[in-house]
This record gives sequence, C-alpha cells and structure tokens, in this order.
Amino acid sequence: MSPGPIAERLPRAVRSLLQLGLSLAVILGVVLAVDRFDRLHENVVPRQVDPAWSTATQVPAALGDSWVGDAVSDGTSIYLATRESVVGFWGTIHVRRSLDGGISWLPSVLVSDASPVSARPGLGIAADGTLYVGYAVQGPRPATQSLVVRVSYDHGQSWTTPARVSLPAVGLIGVPVFLMAGALQLVAYTDGQLGVVYTQRIASDGTPIGRPSMLGTTSHELYSDAVFYDGLLALTALGTRGVAVWSGGNGRLRSAISDDAGQSWQPVGTLDQALVDRPRLATDGVTVLLAATDSGIGSRPTRRPFVRIWRSVDGGRTYQRGPDVTDVADVGWLDLGWGNGRWRLLYGACPGFLGCATPARVWYTTSPDGDRWSDATVVSMAGNVRPLGVLSGRFGVTAIWGEVVATHQWRFWAARRDY
Repeated sequence: MSPGPIAERLPRAVRSLLQLGLSLAVILGVVLAVDRFDRLHENVVPRQVDPAWSTATQVPAALGDSWVGDAVSDGTSIYLATRESVVGFWGTIHVRRSLDGGISWLPSVLVSDASPVSARPGLGIAADGTLYVGYAVQGPRPATQSLVVRVSYDHGQSWTTPARVSLPAVGLIGVPVFLMAGALQLVAYTDGQLGVVYTQRIASDGTPIGRPSMLGTTSHELYSDAVFYDGLLALTALGTRGVAVWSGGNGRLRSAISDDAGQSWQPVGTLDQALVDRPRLATDGVTVLLAATDSGIGSRPTRRPFVRIWRSVDGGRTYQRGPDVTDVADVGWLDLGWGNGRWRLLYGACPGFLGCATPARVWYTTSPDGDRWSDATVVSMAGNVRPLGVLSGRFGVTAIWGEVVATHQWRFWAARRDY
C-alpha cells in the first residue's frame, strides 16, 4: 500500500509508520464492516429456534431465581430446584418433577423452611434415583451460614430432616455441588469468607461422614446479592476416582483427583485459562471432558468470552486443550452432558462480532469425540437467558433455562427434542 507522492518525500521511518497506520485503518474498517453486516443480518433475518426442539414450555414456578446446575435427571424424571419468595438474599427452596422431559411438571414441593431464610440450592441424584438437595441457611449472626442436605427416596415427594454438613464456623456458602457415584458420595462447597473449597462425604441419608476435606483455595471475594464468585467448581467420577476442577485464587482453573472416596485430594495442576462463571465436567466412562467459559482477555483481538473445551484421557491427571467451540460476541452460563453416544453442550450467548447484535439466546451443539462440534443451533428466543441444564434420558434431550425478567424474577423454560 503506497502512502502517495507527498509522503514519499518524508523520511523512511515516517513513511513506514504512515504505511502501518493506513494498513491498520483498512483492517479496522473491514472489521467494522463485517460487524455491521452481522448486526444487519441478525436484525433483518433473525436466527430462528431449531424446529427439532419441541415448543418451549414455561415451568409453573413462582417469582424467584436459580443457579446453574439446579436441574438433574435419573434418565426418566427431571428435577428442578428454584429459590422463591425472595427477600433480600434469602428465600424458600422448591423442587419440581417432570415425567415427560419437561413438557409438564408436577406441583412443587417446599424443601426449606417456609420463612425466607434459605438460598443457593444444588441438586444431586444417585443411580437408584435417590434425590439430594443442598442449600444454605441463615446463621445466628451476620455473615454466617450453614449448608444443609436433605434426601428424598420417593422422587421428591417427602424429604429427610435437614442435616448440617458444613463446618460450624463457616461464613458464606458457595453453590453446593454433589457427586453421587457408587462409593463417591459427597457434596462440595466454598467458604466465601476464607476462600477455602471443601468436600464433605455424606451417607445415603445425607448426614456427614467424618470431617470435610480441603479441596483447595479460591478468591476471597464475597457475594453481592445474587452474584457469587466463589462457587466456581465442578465434580465428576471416573470409576472409583473423583475428579474436581475449580477457580483458584489467581483466577485460573485448578484440578485435583481423589482415589479414596473423597477423603483426600491430590492437586494435579493448573489449567492455562481464566474463568468466567462455573466450569462443567462430564464423562463417557473413559474420557473426562471439561467445558469452561474463558474471558478471552489477552487471547483474542476482540477479547470476548468464549467456550473452551479440555479433554483428559488419564482420569483427570492431565488435560489437553481442545477446540474453542463458540464464535460469538459474548458467552455466559453453560452446561455439559454425555448421552446416547454424544457430548452435548448448552450455553447462553449473544450473536455479533465486536458486540452483541441482539440479546442472548440459548444455543446447543453436539460432538461425537469432543473435537468436532456441530454447528450450534438456537434453542430459545432472545432475552436475558441463563442455561440451567442439558439432560438426556428416555425422554430424549431436554434443555432447561431461566429468563431473567427482573431482579429475583425469572421465568423458567424447558424444551425437549429427540436424540
């Protein structure tokens, strides 16, 4: 690219800088043109919901909210936990059951106190269908909480007496995560004041076994209303081995394994990734797959969040970086699952190049091997959406998400498709 005859009389160093500036201006112009075209295309020819998904059904829930990971399935039933009757940080915890892949739902069951003193529900389910719920309850003093667990043997109709599983001195409870796989029966949580991540072994009735084990440490950031930065962890099992990942105190992903049913954990490394929201683990019985939203800072020119896939073929000891699945303007919550011979990824994202062309939608993609992913298709209409789970079973595949209408006012949706 020539700067012109006048510039040719300038010193060579000045001409080089001028040429570089013109080149950058052209590149920026092309980028802006592409972004403008993408926005125009999105607004004129909006992306449509994939017809493979059955008509989305609104879950009959009262005003409230939820956290990612509050949906589980035993392959026949689907369960969803919500926080309702919210007053400040606290509310009441409800669990609902669907027998047809989320098309219809049975009446909710209140599992917490009727007064709004509970928050942060998490669900777990064992192979025999035993259902577990964990949630934080308000402590006697400011900034004190306890994590309690209740168990249902009759598909969520009745529940055992709440069992406190956290340490007496714990401050703020991070979102609990269950691992119910044979001898591996435990719940993990974060003390948001100390920045310590714990795992606690539990009996089949939800009561604690021994003292909690320290999984690792994380940031000491406290929550601000419904935003909590310490619950960034995930668990899975590969045979008798427990596999864990969480956000370390340096904002990077850390990993650990346990070969003694969660009594102790062996740190095995730090993944080279900054983390946005919770990571998700899944396994097909041989390979462990990790999906996490990377902030994109420093790794891409546009610095936008994206989903990164990691794979472990040695039981969670090491991870190899896989593909970056998405190429959109912004990515939020996600969920990862394995079912019927395919990996399944559900995530919330808004389309665009430099910025969002429209509000976010829920997107869905699959892979036979974790490397080759299908073109993502749209599950939901545009809105402030938060994916809660992608579940497989006799019903096919069901996506569950929340739509944020206002603070603590979510609509919950479910859509089903065949495999």
